[in-house]
Amino acid sequence: TGNLINLLSTYSKRLDYTGIDIVEEQIRIAKKQHSKFRFVNSDLLKYNFRRKFDLVNATGLIQHSANYKDIIKKMINLSSKYVIFDIKISKLDKNFINIKDSYIKVGSNKIPYIIFSQNMFNEELKKNKNINKIYFYGYPTHINKNAKIPVEINKVISVGYLIEKSDFKKRLTISGKIVSKNKT
Repeated sequence: TGNLINLLSTYSKRLDYTGIDIVEEQIRIAKKQHSKFRFVNSDLLKYNFRRKFDLVNATGLIQHSANYKDIIKKMINLSSKYVIFDIKISKLDKNFINIKDSYIKVGSNKIPYIIFSQNMFNEELKKNKNINKIYFYGYPTHINKNAKIPVEINKVISVGYLIEKSDFKKRLTISGKIVSKNKT
């Protein structure tokens, strides 16, 4: 709905913003609230952007997309500087991607609810080109009341990622922390 515009506007008065969402209603709301910016009703993976952006952000998308690797790769390719997104993790040996056992119910639809192994996810991120640094910050989160996840997963952590890009070949660094309590 374009809510990130409010934050970014405090940083820059010359903000050039393009938002994309597959849900038409979200685009309608965004256009109404932020009429001077551009919003596109389309699938991120199918849309042909004609330029790069300083910052590419996707909140609440990666953990609901079985094709998350393609989404992250496209975000990195669209960015000239930074990529921000969030995921859900738990203490797992591998990523848990199984819509029969882990999903969120929205009306009569089941949307995937992927719970990642952070170690495996970080290894997957490292395979992308032109990344200089990866930062993360995680905290315990409540499980959405409409979510169904396996009973053996009793703790879920929300993790925000910030990727810093570089056109130069440098040694990739990953740093961050997971806190034990949500500091609200």
